[in-house]
Amino acid sequence: MAKTVGLVPNVISFWSLYGLDENLHDVDADIDGIVVGLGLDDRLHVWFVDAKNYKGGSDTVYTSITEGELLRLSVAQHAFVRGVNGRPEMPMSENMGRQRPLWNDLMRRELGYIMWKADVQWRVCLTGGSHGSPQVDDLLWPGKVPAVNDEQLIDEIAACGPYKDISQIPIELITFLRGRLKPELPQGYTNPVPLPEVPMAM
Repeated sequence: MAKTVGLVPNVISFWSLYGLDENLHDVDADIDGIVVGLGLDDRLHVWFVDAKNYKGGSDTVYTSITEGELLRLSVAQHAFVRGVNGRPEMPMSENMGRQRPLWNDLMRRELGYIMWKADVQWRVCLTGGSHGSPQVDDLLWPGKVPAVNDEQLIDEIAACGPYKDISQIPIELITFLRGRLKPELPQGYTNPVPLPEVPMAM
């Protein structure tokens, strides 16, 4: 996922960040990734991403009939696909819907005016890995968080560009997000571009 996001020029991404509890303290219910770009009009664009690497690729359609439950269909077989529990439905995590207002509060408190005009989007991204991108249309996760596939996410990020060089992104935001990173990245995840250097206080 990180390498895919890195295909968009002049965006920076942070992977595996601490989540927040109701008191805005760190919890292990994490945010998979945050992608940041600064538009030519000086508007910040920020995506909070929850990456879901479920079984199934381009042959798979994800949909939902019952709120909070995800269904997976095979295009070739014209049938629902059963999960590890033997049933076609899978529960949708409520984490992104819970985290959104908490992060909004924390960013307003810690970053103030920097985020006033920022375009902040929350997405659940369903990936298919080497099997291609699944089909995802008009699907909402709990908290009305839109779901997309990896191609749709990249198209969305690219459409908000072109972006200024990452060195122009407010250093306060970069420092803030650096401070939210967990000590270890999940296997296979790296920042796709070097992080700008943060000036040391004298």
